[in-house]
Amino acid sequence: MNRIQSTIDELELVGKIADIKELQYQNMLLVHALLDLLEEKKIIAREDLMEAAKRLDCLTHDANHPTK
Repeated sequence: MNRIQSTIDELELVGKIADIKELQYQNMLLVHALLDLLEEKKIIAREDLMEAAKRLDCLTHDANHPTK
């Protein structure tokens, strides 16, 4: 691969990473807004949501790292 093509490929990769970071930021804002609204309307307590997130994290971690 020539040097110019390599540079173009690297720039495309950097652009894709920037796009992913922007999507991640937008998703984080949406989740935060939803949590604030749910808490404000007394639908769910922040502590309950954090506990549920920890449970899901443990389940996901256990599923991805089974014991031998």
